[in-house]
Amino acid sequence: VIPDIVDKNVFDIYEPRLSTATLNKIKNYINQLNTMHVQANVINPLYEQVVIKLSVKFYEGFDENFYKKQLNEDLVKFLSPWAFDTSQEIVFGIELNRSIVIDYVEKLNYVDYLVELEMSKHPEGEEVPENPNVPDYLNKLEFAQVLSPSSPKHILVSAKKHIVSTDVKKCVETTIEEAETCQY
Repeated sequence: VIPDIVDKNVFDIYEPRLSTATLNKIKNYINQLNTMHVQANVINPLYEQVVIKLSVKFYEGFDENFYKKQLNEDLVKFLSPWAFDTSQEIVFGIELNRSIVIDYVEKLNYVDYLVELEMSKHPEGEEVPENPNVPDYLNKLEFAQVLSPSSPKHILVSAKKHIVSTDVKKCVETTIEEAETCQY
């Protein structure tokens, strides 16, 4: 069951859940309508957080620290739109394709170009570290081109922190100077 989050006070807007009491009321109501051979079970959806790791170059004159935070916020809005726009629905079974995320990031007005983008499901039961760029954390991530929910009862949602880097390697042209010749 997905709760109605429009104009409601929800504990976690990114992963909305119903209380156990409400789940039991729904279960009892449905079971009254069922035959005695069928027992319904009502549960909250399970959520799988998606972590995006990317390297970008912002346009000249754009403050890196500010726009890193802005890019993180924009990724969260893109992956969990219902948390910011109550007219958006939470939908089961949606796959996330890497090319769609690349297209979204490249269209942001402060991103000059994108160098690298990887995405992974956040390991279940783990906390996202304060600095998600820690090698121990990165080694636990399994990056993929397409992310799908693990089962029909799972929904992909955004992690609250993504790994945004502006450390972009630039290609530098090396000019070869001719060796000086001695004049006698």
